[in-house]
Amino acid sequence: MLAYLRFNFTLVIAGFVLINFFRENLYVWVGVVLVPVGVAVTVGGWFRFRSRQRRIRAPVPRPLVA
Repeated sequence: MLAYLRFNFTLVIAGFVLINFFRENLYVWVGVVLVPVGVAVTVGGWFRFRSRQRRIRAPVPRPLVA
């Protein structure tokens, strides 16, 4: 989960930097795209984290011994 958060912060910060410090259209649009992509990475990472956490905590079926 921490890797997803780190990547999210990188994308969002890069987006805001492009929007605020560069005034050319291409850089502004790339920045506008990077911010929601960063948020989407966080949401996707959260769902993947929860799915794997449930699988780790699920009880393991024991084999039948005859």
